Amino acid sequence: MKIEIKTKNVKSEIMVREYIERKVHFALDRINDRINRVTIRLEDETKDSALFDGSCRIEIELQPRGHVHVSAVGESTFDCVLKAIRKMEHAVKHDIDRHRTAAKIRHQKSKRHPTYAPESVGDVESSPLDAG
Repeated sequence: MKIEIKTKNVKSEIMVREYIERKVHFALDRINDRINRVTIRLEDETKDSALFDGSCRIEIELQPRGHVHVSAVGESTFDCVLKAIRKMEHAVKHDIDRHRTAAKIRHQKSKRHPTYAPESVGDVESSPLDAG
């Protein structure tokens, strides 16, 4: 899993990056093999203000295919990141469960409707045209 963090106008950037990496690894550790890339965009709209007024957007690229997008706003940098990561964790697990359920339903349907094949050659009755 590759983690890409993009920040804009964020104070304490090094500390925030470490926090984000730790939280993302913790949230997605169990399903690490199903994730190609995680891109986090953290932006503070008011760069001159001491208060954080921004958003955190996360995009997850899943294996073998699929993307999940979440976003959040918060009262602080860490609050915003935490809300987005919680949404991300829920959205990714929901997507994986949805695909797992769909595959299970397809498997069950194939068991109910097997393709026709005679059990053996002796079980097939000969038709009058075969005698000919």
